[in-house]
Amino acid sequence: MKITSKDLHVMVKRGTTTAELVERYGLENEEELYELIKQITPGEYRVFKTTLSRNDKKARTKKEGEKAVPETRQYEIPIEVTKVSLCEELKAEEKALSDEIIRLENLHKGKCAERREIVGKLKEIRRKLCRLYSEIDTNRKEIIRLSENFNQRASEMSELSKRISDKKKDLADIRQRLDECQKVILFVYSDGSLDIECIDQEVELDVPDINVTQFICRYEKVLQNFRLHQIATLAKVFELTKRFYGENIKFELIFEESGLREAFDEISKGK
Repeated sequence: MKITSKDLHVMVKRGTTTAELVERYGLENEEELYELIKQITPGEYRVFKTTLSRNDKKARTKKEGEKAVPETRQYEIPIEVTKVSLCEELKAEEKALSDEIIRLENLHKGKCAERREIVGKLKEIRRKLCRLYSEIDTNRKEIIRLSENFNQRASEMSELSKRISDKKKDLADIRQRLDECQKVILFVYSDGSLDIECIDQEVELDVPDINVTQFICRYEKVLQNFRLHQIATLAKVFELTKRFYGENIKFELIFEESGLREAFDEISKGK
């Protein structure tokens, strides 16, 4: 059965004893009852314990009086016993209440001190909050200013990116034109003759004596279907391109006959 603070007040006020409470709630002993009371209403634990002790004593006194007094005098003596018990009860109750009031007043004083301390802390926190609000407002304005600057920089960066892109295109165009100016174009005709075209520099077509026989022996498989003057032309072009590479000269080869182009590519791979 569940026990509540209200039930305890009612039963104790009616004079219920410790043993009766233990039996009513199916408890093992008094210690278990007092522990339960301490959990239910810790602030009134001492009052309940004192009152229950008083109820127990009153019950014992009543029981002993009933045994000791003869039946013929039961109507005279119990009155005095009852008066004595009531005085003792009132004195005990007075002491318990006085002690409880003192305890509660001390608790009240402690709570007042704690409350003053809390008020002081609240005031300090309020001052800090005021400073924080001021700082937040300052930071808010700074955020607005920085955001405006950020957006402005983003716009400026976008404009600069466009200008950089345009300049890169111009640079690429100039470099391409520069390459064209510096590039040597070598025309190889089917009759074995060569012609050269260059805008920005003078390039000679002179090539030292070429050992055509050695050239044929080296690339016999590639050259077996060509005439001698074509082979000589391929050998000359081969030496010229070696010279261009050595002198860092950009060049382009244009063959009139595709067969000569294919043969030259094969020779170049087998350097």
